[in-house]
Amino acid sequence: MLSENFSSLSLSEQVTELFACAPLLAVKINQRCDLAGASAAEGLLEVLRFLALTDNPDDNSQVLTPSERVDRVWHEFILFTRLYASYCDSVYGRFIHHTPDDNISGNARQFEVCLERYHARFGEPDSRFWGRRFSVDISGNCSGCQS
Repeated sequence: MLSENFSSLSLSEQVTELFACAPLLAVKINQRCDLAGASAAEGLLEVLRFLALTDNPDDNSQVLTPSERVDRVWHEFILFTRLYASYCDSVYGRFIHHTPDDNISGNARQFEVCLERYHARFGEPDSRFWGRRFSVDISGNCSGCQS
């Protein structure tokens, strides 16, 4: 499904290939996710960044929580099960599970850690997807994923 060199592509190039494999994914993201004026490609890029943050060999016990908007786009990606599984296998060598959770204070802490990691790795988070810098009022309601 994905090219042999998929994991060596930049995240933006991965988004392009994912949409080429499943054009309907972009349609679904646009239809079902409030993107605050952003494109489906920008939304999926934020999901791939979030997933990259969960792959931390220095601390694979830390669970991360995405923002609500990133979580919604992630849900749409997961629904394309074969593509999502192929992506996870190609990039991480394993399936990255999504674990819903209603622990508000725990999710807020995990969201703060996620934003700190995001800032260190990718720079300032896109406020359309992550809210105001280091604001925990838009965290998702899942314990996200764990490396």
